[in-house]
Amino acid sequence: ALMKTTSTAWIGLAAALCAAVACDDSTSSGPPPAADATPLNDARSIATGDTGGGGAAGGAAGGAAGGTAGGFLPTGGQAGGAEVPVEGVLRLDPAEVTLAVSPGAPPSVAYALRREGGSDGPAPVPANAATWEVQPSTLGAVDPQTGVFTSSGTPGQGFVRATQGDDTAEGIIRVADVGRVLLPGTPEDAPDRFGAAPPGEGCAPEWAYPEAGTIIPSNLGSMTFQWYEDGHDLFRLTLEVGALRVEVFTQTPEATLTGETWRAILTAAAGDTLRVTLAGLGGSGPEACSAEALPVVVDRSQIIGAIYYWSTGDAGIMRIPVGETEAPEPFLTPAVAPTVNCPACHALSRDGTRIALTRTTFPPFGNLYVAPVADPLNTFYDPANKIGYFPSFSPRADRLVGGNGGALVITDVATGAELERLPMPMGKVGGSPDWDWREERIAAAMGDVGLANPIPDVGISQGVIAQWVKDGAQWRQPEVLVPRDGNETNDRPAYSPDGQWLAFHRTGDSNGGGMGNSSSALWFIPSAGGVPPVELRRANREPGLGNAWPKWAPVNGGGRLWLAFSSLRGYGRALQQNGGEGSTPQLWITSIDPDAAPGADPSSPAFWLPGQSLRSGNHIPYWAPYTKR
Repeated sequence: ALMKTTSTAWIGLAAALCAAVACDDSTSSGPPPAADATPLNDARSIATGDTGGGGAAGGAAGGAAGGTAGGFLPTGGQAGGAEVPVEGVLRLDPAEVTLAVSPGAPPSVAYALRREGGSDGPAPVPANAATWEVQPSTLGAVDPQTGVFTSSGTPGQGFVRATQGDDTAEGIIRVADVGRVLLPGTPEDAPDRFGAAPPGEGCAPEWAYPEAGTIIPSNLGSMTFQWYEDGHDLFRLTLEVGALRVEVFTQTPEATLTGETWRAILTAAAGDTLRVTLAGLGGSGPEACSAEALPVVVDRSQIIGAIYYWSTGDAGIMRIPVGETEAPEPFLTPAVAPTVNCPACHALSRDGTRIALTRTTFPPFGNLYVAPVADPLNTFYDPANKIGYFPSFSPRADRLVGGNGGALVITDVATGAELERLPMPMGKVGGSPDWDWREERIAAAMGDVGLANPIPDVGISQGVIAQWVKDGAQWRQPEVLVPRDGNETNDRPAYSPDGQWLAFHRTGDSNGGGMGNSSSALWFIPSAGGVPPVELRRANREPGLGNAWPKWAPVNGGGRLWLAFSSLRGYGRALQQNGGEGSTPQLWITSIDPDAAPGADPSSPAFWLPGQSLRSGNHIPYWAPYTKR
């Protein structure tokens, strides 16, 4: 189900898949759903919680996942003698926070109150317009004039509650003592041994992961720092930001930070740069040898939802909640859906409630399969004889656009019926479309009819990136946003959640190794066109690493945007490869600065998506809102 860009590769893949699977029309068909009546507004609305229902402690994180959280419907009135807003839901931000206790000033965090859902939009609520409570009170106290919580230094977990009249908002708070951590198997005297060792020179262990300058979100579930020993057998990892200093000791050349310790570090470092220093002991002499400090930037923005990806090892679609530490779960694989042949080439609706994919059969080698995410075996219609490749949902999730014989066909989600076709210039074929949330734009790869594209539905060779714009009830002829140069291929365009940008990958003449083309690299262009595309050099790291299949995080809640992709690069010591033959594709995430200067690279060094299997080739990281129940 995953394709190289060369013609011979496509033919071979088609033959292999056709021979390997047989058509199975036994998939159950549920009643067709009614078309969505409520339009999806700007995709960013999901990030502010404007699309869902509530809960007292959901806060910003819950709202980002689709729930308006943080309190109860108000009844009006005053608090503390001040005039207060009387409409909307009372919300407390942050809704969940972990503070670290370390030598120096006690940790603190500033809380903000606001009303959401009123007729005038979000409205800030002054701290002194509410009464504040911390339970248990031994954790610390909130300044009623400023809303700043200051820890007493006592570790524990509880909640902060703000009350305004009859309305209440709560947030979870944890205070952790994480100044020194000994990983399992580390001798108890490790800190003393490092304290007594003289400094050494020219003998430092070497960093393997992450890259210097990597940018991560403030809720990344875990991170594994990796290095090469250089003869040492005891290591100290020091993480510093502001007044916080955390020391981690281990005997292995890696340290996985997760749980309370990691959350506290991210909270302290949000909006700042974490300085990570590595020292080794027990090599050729008694010295403690320190490597150059590694900067890791922690952006205030958070990642939400789940990534649905195609796994070669699982022969189907897996789901992994981002920002979590759980292992990925089978979503549509032979283990949980044995009646669905080779589900691949998938897409999720922008609200995360529907999935569309290509069910591999013979003949005709590609049924368009559409189902609710909550019940993916109950299709909206019988997919037999409904053709569609690499589909993309409309913003309302009531239509799909997908490839069919080189045409780009729009179908009805409820019935699978063809509604219309995008106009295609004579002698051209299209594939891999993506539908912008603004509804009137579709981008796709477009190439020439003929030997270069014998099976255009599974991939366009020597293609350009084109955009179709709807004018009233009609789609205009496509405009070429990204022309090609020579035999290069531009493919797999994807709109950013605000519709302002398109990411895509560009490949050269090399077929490369593994399950992708090692010459693939990520590029970026404004969806309005008019300027040359920019290579995402920091995200690509270097040529020949097969960076492909870009997919955006589903919402933009402010700050940096996040872009997932598949890559043949190595993952530190854990997976040593360089894009050559036999390399295993893995999922990586880079940040994108929407305020970068025109023509500048807006990306950053990428981080590996925690939790995925290192033994499986992973592709098409489709990102969608999701809350794990």
